[in-house]
Amino acid sequence: IDPLLFGYDYTKRDHDNNSAGDLLHGKFTDIDSYCAATKALIAEKVSKGSVVVKCASAYDRGLDFKRHTREAANAVFEKQTYDSNDIKAFQDYLMYEICGFLAEIDIPIQIHTGLGCMHRTNAMWLRDLICENNNTKFILLHGSIPWNEDVLALAFSYWNVYTDVTWLPVLSPA
Repeated sequence: IDPLLFGYDYTKRDHDNNSAGDLLHGKFTDIDSYCAATKALIAEKVSKGSVVVKCASAYDRGLDFKRHTREAANAVFEKQTYDSNDIKAFQDYLMYEICGFLAEIDIPIQIHTGLGCMHRTNAMWLRDLICENNNTKFILLHGSIPWNEDVLALAFSYWNVYTDVTWLPVLSPA
């Protein structure tokens, strides 16, 4: 879903050089139609056999997703120039919408934790998102290295959190 988080601007690309424009083939004028297109894309991928949604946004931004209002998220479509707060509101709102939709269709989300851009990428930053989406299954990748305790605490505390230690031996031989 990483490129979808950049849908506020079709010239923006994620860390893998993908864009929302490549995936959604359209220009959107409001957050509601954008969220609907995002959900339709996910549903299409699931109908073709996808069993999980992956989020590697830790390579582009922190994992500090917070609930925002529809109006705040829509600001990127309404303003000629928007700032980093508008972008964060858009991305955070979209992530909450995606997580809610994934709960409805019973598909988990994998989220890269640790390392990444190293700024707010430890798993504990996901606590609010996990708590407020308690019907969504979260698979936290890479053990939140070097903050292993965070992912363990979340898995211990929340039934909907699963850990995946892929690459952990390579990232931290200790």
